[in-house]
Amino acid sequence: MDSGWRLKKRLQQPPTAPIVVVRIRPSDGAACLDWDDETVTLLKQSGPPSPPSTPTAAGTPKGRTAAGTPKGRRQPGTPTAGMTPKGKRQHAGGSKFFFDAVHGPDSSQSAIFDHARALVSAAKSGKNVCILAYGATGSGKSHTMHGTASDPGLVPLAVEQLFSTCVDASYKLTVCELYNDKITDLLVPLKKNPLPFELESANQAAAKIRLLADGGLIGSDTFRSPVANCETMHALLRRAQAARSVASTVGNDRSSRSHMLIRIELTATDGEGRTVHGRLEFVDLAGVEPLLGSSSTQETVSINRSLAALCHQISSLSREKFGLSTRDNKLTQLLSGSVGGNALTLLVATVHSAADQLRKTQQTIELAARMSDVRSEAVVNVAATTPVGASLRAVAAEQQREIAKLKAELEETQRAREASRDARQKSRELSAK
Repeated sequence: MDSGWRLKKRLQQPPTAPIVVVRIRPSDGAACLDWDDETVTLLKQSGPPSPPSTPTAAGTPKGRTAAGTPKGRRQPGTPTAGMTPKGKRQHAGGSKFFFDAVHGPDSSQSAIFDHARALVSAAKSGKNVCILAYGATGSGKSHTMHGTASDPGLVPLAVEQLFSTCVDASYKLTVCELYNDKITDLLVPLKKNPLPFELESANQAAAKIRLLADGGLIGSDTFRSPVANCETMHALLRRAQAARSVASTVGNDRSSRSHMLIRIELTATDGEGRTVHGRLEFVDLAGVEPLLGSSSTQETVSINRSLAALCHQISSLSREKFGLSTRDNKLTQLLSGSVGGNALTLLVATVHSAADQLRKTQQTIELAARMSDVRSEAVVNVAATTPVGASLRAVAAEQQREIAKLKAELEETQRAREASRDARQKSRELSAK
């Protein structure tokens, strides 16, 4: 596994590849994969071969369904040979994939967070950072991101690191969800049991956030809420998590049915005395869910469509196909600056190890392998030395001086023309006498 100093050295050498980590959820019975510290091998299963699966807008994997199986379901089989994504090698026992680290079922939350420590420090120095969790429903994405009070996940651990090591910075928090192609502010104060923060003066109406072309957000009064201390940040994050859309699904009794975005913006002073603006994003993606047995067809189609668009974006970027449009889906538009853009990226791919989860596990592993080949170049966001307001006032004053000068020249020209006209008139009068 990469040690801390190796990660820091790697992050300082642009263009930078994302850090891709696989976390395996424990399961009973036969396994569909084997692993060590840096590799995952998908084990061959008995039965007819099936092509690699990719989520589609319709909510079912690409490829033919096996005879006698329900529509939208496919029997697990061996991964097909031929063209394979980077980071993948054919193996005698199946397909072998290489990652920065692979954590087994006994891994701790702090072990996963070790891969994010250098990224959080990079955000404090003025860079953009994006940490994503991707995997099938019930594979442990939300647990990895949020954890519990006794076993905190990536988000609360990162907040603790920020406030303990960067006490002089100012923070703003945005938490929203993408649900049924609508972006909603999760920091709107609840009408029941409100919290005693200054945010309670915000608009009580349902807040909708508008997505800009560059992935930016414009929204409600709570959008980009200032946060004074660590305790307030934790309380707001808990409230947002409670407001997130969840439902019982085939794969999980309490499944997140939306993509959740947490964006922490900070302004600090670096070692050179410059004012820098860092951004730390956490994206907890919803899991792919089959249409068959789904409680909400529209909800499932929306999730699968957005994940299919994200997979297409990552696949294109891994093949160095730049300039592709990200406006086809709100999820890719929202992540346009984070995946392959001006950001350092960590992807935590969570997978099931059970044999009956082979198709979903294969899909997650293949996307993670493609993510390893995406390149980004994060730069330090340094504030302008002159405040924007002062700069604009200086420009306006200069323009006013130029306008006054032009008016004076125009008036002088008009007086000269009038004097010349009077002189010609007098000359004509004298000639007539």
